[in-house]
Amino acid sequence: MTRVKISIAIILSIIITGLFSEMYIYRNCGKIISTAEKISHSVNDNSAYDTAELCTEMQTEWRKFEKTASMFTEQTKLSEIKRMIAVISATDDNPADIQPLISELICTLDTLRYSVMTCPVIFSEFFSKNA
Repeated sequence: MTRVKISIAIILSIIITGLFSEMYIYRNCGKIISTAEKISHSVNDNSAYDTAELCTEMQTEWRKFEKTASMFTEQTKLSEIKRMIAVISATDDNPADIQPLISELICTLDTLRYSVMTCPVIFSEFFSKNA
């Protein structure tokens, strides 16, 4: 009977860890996406100061997220996003070059966001309300 209880505890801990990691990745990708959209609007408004400030904010959010996300996802997915964020932050001279990169970043983050979810149809409504 003790073995059964230990097995149930291990299985439950794996399931709970999986759900919380999905929620963590979903929410933080959403935060970075919203910051990227703000950068896009700032570029459209020709506000260089706001763009630089938002790029710094996005880099800070990414650094916090990347450390934990590397435990739950493949490094290849994260390195591509890291590259795009670095290029967006470094492209201060010509804001017109940023728009395609922001679109690509948002699509890549959305892909990462939904790829970690075990059952997106069931959980997407819950996560979107709480994101």
